[in-house]
Amino acid sequence: AAHEIGLLRLALDSPTPESRRHHLRVPEAIGTALMVDGREVDAVIVDISVGGVGMVTDEQLPAGTKLRVAVPPVGWIEAEVVATDDDRLHVRFRTDDATSDQQRALLDLVLRHYD
Repeated sequence: AAHEIGLLRLALDSPTPESRRHHLRVPEAIGTALMVDGREVDAVIVDISVGGVGMVTDEQLPAGTKLRVAVPPVGWIEAEVVATDDDRLHVRFRTDDATSDQQRALLDLVLRHYD
């Protein structure tokens, strides 16, 4: 029942149709890594949704950059940089490439903010 209540609260908090976001982002602080062009780059996830993450890194990556993001405990997820602000990357997951277990783990990670 708690999971269903969390899903309902998540739906109610979802962005409006006028918003550029498709999924609600929740604050999170997770040390992580990116794989960009075969090299590993340190980063920190600062917010997360089932569709993407906001990240801070020293690496300058332009919009359109394809990468992989390590999201504990989800694993590596294919993604793309959609925008940058100073040192923050706005990254969208390519969820078509994610397994159903990864998608469920992402949802669980977001839903824990609704417990």
